Amino acid sequence: MAANDSEGVFGGDGSVKWVVDGGNVKAGTPQSHPNGKGHHQEGISETADGERFKITIKLPKEANDPFLSELRAAINNPQGGKVSFTLPIEKENYDQIRIGWSSDDTSKP
Repeated sequence: MAANDSEGVFGGDGSVKWVVDGGNVKAGTPQSHPNGKGHHQEGISETADGERFKITIKLPKEANDPFLSELRAAINNPQGGKVSFTLPIEKENYDQIRIGWSSDDTSKP
């Protein structure tokens, strides 16, 4: 397993800002194109079998935000094998959500 060298970072800047860095991106997979009024982006970052995501969520600045109670409730009652909750998009909080993984630098092109 390689060191965590890939990461997606999501946060607020008055709207939503995102940055994704893939450590070993599969040739030909990155795509970026208009999609109606929005935009679609995707790609594949090669990983080794058994690799895991590291998910980091910065707690909301507002002490009374319901985030933690929603998270606890979602963990205690997953729907369809998924845990869903809301997180406020905070202005000038550029790294509210980080999802990291280790790329497989031994994979074949």
